[in-house]
Amino acid sequence: MYQSQLAGANEICTGWLMRSSDGGNTWSQVSGTHTVYTQGATDRTGWYWDGTGYRAKACVRDAGGHQACTPAF
Repeated sequence: MYQSQLAGANEICTGWLMRSSDGGNTWSQVSGTHTVYTQGATDRTGWYWDGTGYRAKACVRDAGGHQACTPAF
């Protein structure tokens, strides 16, 4: 779980999924961009193929523009 150090009431947080089909050398956004507007809110991207040869990671950006991604899995 990502928690913004600047989080306050009604701040926007944006998230998306990235996918690589070449072992993590290049990445592309596979999901739409999902935005939540309040602390504790959640959203779901749906299912995306990540079988053999594919890698995935989830990324978020807080209202202050700070971005973080999970390690590739």
